[in-house]
Amino acid sequence: MFGSTKVNVKDLKLKTCLASLAVFFMVLTALYFLFYGHAYEVDFRFPEESQLSEAPRLRSEDGRILDPVLRAVVVPFLKEQCETMEDADILFCFQLNVDARPLYSPCFMDCHSKEFYYDLNVMETDDPGSIACIETYSTLELKKMRSARIAIKGFKGMDLEEFVMVPDSILKNCLLQHADEVSRGKWLK
Repeated sequence: MFGSTKVNVKDLKLKTCLASLAVFFMVLTALYFLFYGHAYEVDFRFPEESQLSEAPRLRSEDGRILDPVLRAVVVPFLKEQCETMEDADILFCFQLNVDARPLYSPCFMDCHSKEFYYDLNVMETDDPGSIACIETYSTLELKKMRSARIAIKGFKGMDLEEFVMVPDSILKNCLLQHADEVSRGKWLK
C-alpha cells in the first residue's frame, strides 16, 4: 500500500559519510576564519607632535608589516590617504592604528610617487658633502644639514622588493633621509 520497504544500506552509508565530511569541512572552515582569517581594522591618525616621541625604540622591532595579509591592507590604505590628503608628502606607518594599536614599523608611503618603503638604510659615500633641508612634521619645522651624496638601500612596494638607489634630486634626497629618521623615531634627536 505504501510502496516497497526495501532500504539500500550502501546508499544510506554513502549519504551519511558525505554528510559527515561536509560538516567536518564546515567546522574546519569556521575554525580557520576564527583563528587565521583575521580582518584587520585600520584607521588613520592625523600627524601630531606627540607621535614623534611615542616608543621610538619599538619602531624597528614591530614586524607586523612583514605579514603579507596586513601589508595588502596597509599599502592601499596609505595610497588612498595620500589621495585624500593632497598636501602630504609622506605618510608614516605609525600614523595607522591596526586593531587599535599603532603600527610601529620603519615604513612610509611617498605620496608623490605612491611608492611604499620599508626599512631604509642610508649609506654615505666617501665624500658626502652636505645640503640644507627644511623638514616638517605636524607643526614642527627644522632645518637640518644632510649628506648630499648618499645611497639608499631597503625594501619597496607591496612585495617588499630589495633595492639600492642614489637619489636623483636634492628634494628626493632630503625627503628619504627625513622619512627614514621620522619612521625610526630619531628625527628629533
